[in-house]
Amino acid sequence: MELTSIRAVMVDTNLNIVSEQNLSSYISIEESTVVEKVDKTNPAANNPTLGLKLTAKADARKKTHPLKKAKKEEDAK
Repeated sequence: MELTSIRAVMVDTNLNIVSEQNLSSYISIEESTVVEKVDKTNPAANNPTLGLKLTAKADARKKTHPLKKAKKEEDAK
């Protein structure tokens, strides 16, 4: 689905249109591009950490307080 037109209206208490403005000229219509080949299999943008690293304090806390397993994993055992 693609947005092709948009308009803004002001209505009164009886829901009659008092003023309207066509904003369709602000929509840029671009054709989609299909990528045939992707060079990087694991781009940095696809990494949830976005290249950030834990501080020494956070890393130590992660080791002393590990995350609890999900309930589904516990039930499966």
